[in-house]
This record gives sequence, structure tokens and C-alpha cells, in this order.
Amino acid sequence: MSSRDIYDGEPWSDMAIEDLKQHVAAGATLKATADFLCRSGDPLAVAKKAKELGLRWQQGGVRRKPK
Repeated sequence: MSSRDIYDGEPWSDMAIEDLKQHVAAGATLKATADFLCRSGDPLAVAKKAKELGLRWQQGGVRRKPK
């Protein structure tokens, strides 16, 4: 884990979850998403939350709308 960001370790708000869904659907990288969500100190927590929500990181530029 690198330096701590403002929302690292904090509970997930509804808005943060929606932002996560939008970023994954748009094909953003894990790093870019963690940076945007101010959780860059623990990107694995972002990946874990995406997995909990059933989201899958896109490959090859395929984009989907979030549910």
C-alpha cells in the first residue's frame, strides 16, 4: 500500500459506488478509478468492491452500461 488517500478505508457511499460502476463500465483502469475515488492508497480495496458488486474490468476497449 502506498501513501494514504482521503477515502482509503472509509465506508462506501452510494455516490462512490455509482462512480465506481460508471468508471468500470467506461473502461477506466483500476489506477484511474482509485485515483478518481480518492482511494489511490489502496487500489485493491477498489478492485474488491467492484468484485463484490459483480463488476468486471473491461478488456480490449469493450464498454458496457452499468446496471
